[in-house]
Amino acid sequence: PVERFNDFAISSSHQNYKKLNRPLIIGMVARLDSTKDQPTLIRAARLLKEQGIDFQVQLIGEGRSRLEYEDLIQKEQVEEQVNLLGMRRDIPQLLSEMDIFVFSAKPGEGLGVALIEAMAAEVPIVATAVEACREVLEEGKLGILIPPQEPQSKADAISHIMNHPEEAQLKAKQAREKVLKQFTVEKMALEYAKCLDLKP
Repeated sequence: PVERFNDFAISSSHQNYKKLNRPLIIGMVARLDSTKDQPTLIRAARLLKEQGIDFQVQLIGEGRSRLEYEDLIQKEQVEEQVNLLGMRRDIPQLLSEMDIFVFSAKPGEGLGVALIEAMAAEVPIVATAVEACREVLEEGKLGILIPPQEPQSKADAISHIMNHPEEAQLKAKQAREKVLKQFTVEKMALEYAKCLDLKP
């Protein structure tokens, strides 16, 4: 439930990485398997490195594609920038430390819980423009939407957030407000009750 994010103050370090003299932190939370699309983010990391950007990508999750992704990271020469963190139980804490959350999806993928959690944590979002993301992010009003499996578009969107921090934080703030209104346990319970035609 998104309520667990209420225990974490919204990080003042979002978009302040330059002032804090640290790398930009980009994160993704998803299983490491072929149904997800970490490879596009790994390839985008190569493009960001070529631009001379100081950043770290945190891929959180575990799965059968780990060795494949380790090989791709080496092939793209981003071993110092891309980190496979494995399964973690401190997702709210990790999200609070991110500057950008990436939801890299393949066509046809549904809405991920991780995207909702990133919205609750008020992290600026770059997401693939699959139907579920377009709906929850209101066609780009609450985050940047990009075409599927295009590393250059992903790198460009990350650069846009870096260069337009106030715009990114406004979208992130509005995204959090939406989540707290629509995805709380109580609200979801009421929606289930409506679907089942239950009386309160």
